[in-house]
Amino acid sequence: MPNDLSAHFERGLMINVGEEVEQYFGKNGYLDTSYLEALNLLGQEAPERFRKKHDGEIQGKRLEIISKLEGLTEREATLNGRIKSIYGSIKHGGFMEGGAISVVEDEDDARVVSTGPRMRLQETTREIQRYLKQAIELRMHRGDLRIEQKPGVEVNVPVYISSMCEKYQVEIPV
Repeated sequence: MPNDLSAHFERGLMINVGEEVEQYFGKNGYLDTSYLEALNLLGQEAPERFRKKHDGEIQGKRLEIISKLEGLTEREATLNGRIKSIYGSIKHGGFMEGGAISVVEDEDDARVVSTGPRMRLQETTREIQRYLKQAIELRMHRGDLRIEQKPGVEVNVPVYISSMCEKYQVEIPV
């Protein structure tokens, strides 16, 4: 029996039962995957169209996380190289970047000149940790998930995420 009463109320509690619930979460061609999550909490099986949509969204998020982590680790390597180069320039008394020369005669000078890159490195590390926490929420550290990153380059995602968590001191709950 349709719940015609809900159409008469602009605000307040709306109760849908049976097929109305699926219709509510799947209205206007949009599938709200929170329906699947709610059914999982209730120990119920979700309709296939919702499972497929949810699985696709999760896979998209997983791919995005791997891509972001790869980009961030590249940025980290670049920043580390820059910092190392600044400290290495102590021997020469100066560091040149973008046409400007900075005096770098000792460790104190190197610390001052490398302040910007070191701050960006800290921000990058925090961003990596944030993405690793998202990966854990998506259970990317478990199971047998492999993603082809580039043609011929496959990533064993659980091993990758677990080793990254260890490196960046992100706790994996048991």
